[in-house]
Amino acid sequence: MSYDLYVYRGDIPDDCVSLVCEDEYSYTSEYETSRGQYFNYTYNLSELFTEFNVNPKRDLDGNTASEVADMIDNALADIREMDMTLLKKLYDPPIVDGRQWGSVESAIRWLKRIRDYCRMHPDYKVVERS
Repeated sequence: MSYDLYVYRGDIPDDCVSLVCEDEYSYTSEYETSRGQYFNYTYNLSELFTEFNVNPKRDLDGNTASEVADMIDNALADIREMDMTLLKKLYDPPIVDGRQWGSVESAIRWLKRIRDYCRMHPDYKVVERS
């Protein structure tokens, strides 16, 4: 399972969001013309997101992009205060069949991508639809 987070223009009907938002890895630098962005990440790091108050379902869903960017900035500041080795020990999922589904480091990168997009579109809506 994974989180399906959408950041999109307020004039787009909620039932059309998945049809118009671009995947986070397919966007270009043309942020100004973007209708919205789709961000996906594994549930395996849900405890980390919850601990730092940026759980997509519980914390981010229903806020404006500006609010979400602020929440992520606060979380990243708190994460920077922590020992990375300890965070990895606490939250990195185990390797299964030679693959690790998510990590603290990749979760941080994911949050930064969301924050950066939200900063460029502060009035957009943020919803989680997994």
